[in-house]
Amino acid sequence: MRAKRRIFIGDVQGCREPLERLLSKLGFEPSGDRLFMTGDLVNRGPDSLGVLRLLKRLGARSVLGNHDAHLLDLARGRAPDYRPQPQELKDVQFIRTQEDGAELIAWVESFPALLHLKDVVLVHAAIRPGWGPLKQAARLLNRRLFEGHAAGRSALDDEDLHFALTARFCDPSGRQAPQDWPPPGPPYVNWVELLEVRETVVFGHFARQGLLQRPGIRGLDSGCVHGGALTAWIAEEDRLESVPCRRKK
Repeated sequence: MRAKRRIFIGDVQGCREPLERLLSKLGFEPSGDRLFMTGDLVNRGPDSLGVLRLLKRLGARSVLGNHDAHLLDLARGRAPDYRPQPQELKDVQFIRTQEDGAELIAWVESFPALLHLKDVVLVHAAIRPGWGPLKQAARLLNRRLFEGHAAGRSALDDEDLHFALTARFCDPSGRQAPQDWPPPGPPYVNWVELLEVRETVVFGHFARQGLLQRPGIRGLDSGCVHGGALTAWIAEEDRLESVPCRRKK
């Protein structure tokens, strides 16, 4: 009998077909394997609804990504802090009109901002310097996230949650860079350069950076929706697996 595995997969963004190919390549078994997503399950790709349905059926766990937060804002009638793309508006309207649409949106709303798994911490974008022990940080951050949902606030209105969902560069004090591209100069650096934790941190969100594998860090956004690849990290084997993705038309 094969040992149970924890499988972490990078940003899917509505690309159901590559996700199915990657799960097949991995020999994923829902009865034994556990599936974790880095967030951004939806938007930009051709089948956000199919991705949500598939992952919910498989019992996947995910952290909230910025595109997932945008979906929630639009679905709940909150004005986002950016101009939504036509595909985002189309996606949320399509999902809302499905028989299981409300159930799927509620499922996305249950995603934490930070998931602590003893030896692994999962976040969509970044860990802010100074957050301290991440088990405690996860508890506090997720409580604020869910209290905000209940009060009708966007996750992106909270400074720490905004960092966890969107940051790529910051200064040593944890101040997020005002822009990410082109890369900002001093005092801003890639947030991973300031990371000092015992756990392995798994994240997505940074397609331009691509895969990042170094001690204590697994960056898994390999640009699937942009025609790159969809990548998984199998924690118990410390192994990466990828499938190629076609650029959406």
